Amino acid sequence: MLDSDKVFDNFCMFSGLSETDAEEYSGLCLACAEEIEAQLIDVSSAAANEDALCRAAAAVAFYRMSLISSAQDTSSSFKAGDVTVTRSAGNTIGAAESIKQEYMRPIMHLLSDSEFVFSAIPDCGRDL
Repeated sequence: MLDSDKVFDNFCMFSGLSETDAEEYSGLCLACAEEIEAQLIDVSSAAANEDALCRAAAAVAFYRMSLISSAQDTSSSFKAGDVTVTRSAGNTIGAAESIKQEYMRPIMHLLSDSEFVFSAIPDCGRDL
């Protein structure tokens, strides 16, 4: 099993949250670590690649936290005097997705691909 403390520490780094503020996402971090583990082609490769796997799980958790926060956030801008501050959820999600891709790339060869399907098309017996 991946070290949940390492996953959580990396999540805090990606999110910029303190450990106290990030605590509400500890279940999300654990779920992402379990997903990464479940996709391992060879479970024995986990020990040798634990740091990379923990970073990837944290990056996935950060991406999902960004999606959740974006869905819950109803305020996108505010004005204080002559200054208007606008926050774009798209930028946050885009950055989180880039982080996720960056940290998934080094471990992709260790994971099974459940989204790719290779199958044959039955021969109809006719020339097309």
